Amino acid sequence: MIRLKEAGIAVRGALDGKQANQTWAATRPVKNAGADLCRVPSQGKLGKLHHKLMVIDEQVVIAGSFNYTGPANRLNDENIIVLGDLESTSPSSVKAQRQLGKYALDEIDRIISEFGRPID
Repeated sequence: MIRLKEAGIAVRGALDGKQANQTWAATRPVKNAGADLCRVPSQGKLGKLHHKLMVIDEQVVIAGSFNYTGPANRLNDENIIVLGDLESTSPSSVKAQRQLGKYALDEIDRIISEFGRPID
């Protein structure tokens, strides 16, 4: 995410409130790089934000159980699914990918608007 910001690409996201405050979390470096981040605290019926959902260029959706941490990468049994292809030139394929991307972005927007709190 830091590399994306360095390349001039907007990065926006919601992080679980408890996980975002951990010393091992990349929250501060990503925020300091200019990402628009918010935290989602546990509240009411929402125990924790457990989504692992990313959208790139409104067209590629990345989802799965994978936690973007060193231990998850080295130690855990995780999965990650990439739906879409930024190199596709088929108009129908790009249209379908953008439709799926919109659904995922709408969910991210909903989480941020309903539960998000700024990270200072």
